[in-house]
Amino acid sequence: MAKELTPDSYFSNIPEPMATVAAGLRSLVLGADRDLREVIKWGSPVYERNKQVIWIKAHSKHLTFGFFRGVELADPEGLLEGTGKAMRHLKVRSPETAAQQSVRDLVNAALQLDG
Repeated sequence: MAKELTPDSYFSNIPEPMATVAAGLRSLVLGADRDLREVIKWGSPVYERNKQVIWIKAHSKHLTFGFFRGVELADPEGLLEGTGKAMRHLKVRSPETAAQQSVRDLVNAALQLDG
């Protein structure tokens, strides 16, 4: 029987240097709202409160940091990518990007949309 994937096991299996970047993003999101739930959906960590708000997906050279209602977010620096009806994401390749105020602003705005 396969072991159930948990957020902790997901993050512990990300190799460096992306593990450091992932830890920074995870800390940013969880620190933004103590009522967020961190769950695994579609094989990746998803952060939800009333609805799904943010997801993180690890790749070998970047992390996809996604917003379920990203199309509604103000993005003055043009960080967000995507063409779907609702979701947008950015590719995070360094701890410096994860620590930018503009990324924090996106997280806070996404949480405000969730009520």
